[in-house]
Amino acid sequence: NIWKYIIQFRGSGIRIKRTDFFPSLVTVRTQMPIIGWKKRYISRREGARTQSIPDNIILPATLPAAFKALGNSVNTEIVYAIAKELIKD
Repeated sequence: NIWKYIIQFRGSGIRIKRTDFFPSLVTVRTQMPIIGWKKRYISRREGARTQSIPDNIILPATLPAAFKALGNSVNTEIVYAIAKELIKD
């Protein structure tokens, strides 16, 4: 039953992912991940949370603009971990 998973339509076909892994975020609306058990696309805020972006960050107002920004972002926790190692006292 694919409705138990994360679903993403791609140019190469349909990707079905386990719930502990989230597919890449892209700007094309038809390729936005679908939360199968909720039968809906992910929201802008849910997309931001996959990148560990805090809720107080203001995202672009439209879905395409928000996912363009999110798709080009890097997980903030990963950036912090790398920076912490590079900038040691």
